[in-house]
Amino acid sequence: TGIFDISSFATIPALFWASSFDVLGGRYMAGWSPNYVTADGTVNLSSSGLGIDTTVTGGTSGWSDMFFVPFGLSWELEQFDFTFTYGFYAPTGRYQSGADNNVGLGFWTHQFQGYGYYYPFPDKSTALMLGLTYELNSKIDDADFKPGSRFSLEWGISQYLSDRLEIMVQGGHNWQVSDDTGSDVLPEIDDVHDRKSTLAFAIGYWPLKDRLYLSGKYAFDFGISQRFKNNYWMANLILITDLLTGS
Repeated sequence: TGIFDISSFATIPALFWASSFDVLGGRYMAGWSPNYVTADGTVNLSSSGLGIDTTVTGGTSGWSDMFFVPFGLSWELEQFDFTFTYGFYAPTGRYQSGADNNVGLGFWTHQFQGYGYYYPFPDKSTALMLGLTYELNSKIDDADFKPGSRFSLEWGISQYLSDRLEIMVQGGHNWQVSDDTGSDVLPEIDDVHDRKSTLAFAIGYWPLKDRLYLSGKYAFDFGISQRFKNNYWMANLILITDLLTGS
């Protein structure tokens, strides 16, 4: 039997720009996000029949794959907001098949996302969110292995208790929707599709109204197949700079 215990920390700065002009009736946006990760792991292997009881520890850190959003559009209506983005993960992180210090995945991922928000009340203090994401992957750089495509459905409920304080419940479901392909795919998993679901609880606050936003979130995975089960603690800081407009 094998027991894996992994802890990790990630810092993910992101820079996004929203235009002052419209494209197809929606506001154009673009963004870029690198991320730095640190991970430590422990693997315990044991077999009473073979007399094996071994524990192996290790860790790695570095800049992982970068995320680029060259195209996004957002439409704002009286009771609805809609957003569409195309983005991609570039394999900029350190990766080599079989290495024990990888921080990247070694392949490109093209990501198409659509999100909708509904505000049932005129003051928009309550928001209901539904999001869809489709991921299309390339072949791994130094292996004959192309990961299957994935589809995600996300949902959320947000409630402002005041003009600054927000509480949220969020969830997501991610499914592999096509087979892994290539000669390096293990026969025992070549027709197995991974999946996982996530549930999160969050709270947010505007110390500086419409300028600085802070939030904290706890999330956990369930319904796992061929994936690690994760528990997350997240802290987010959003600063609206208005560097280009001054308003």
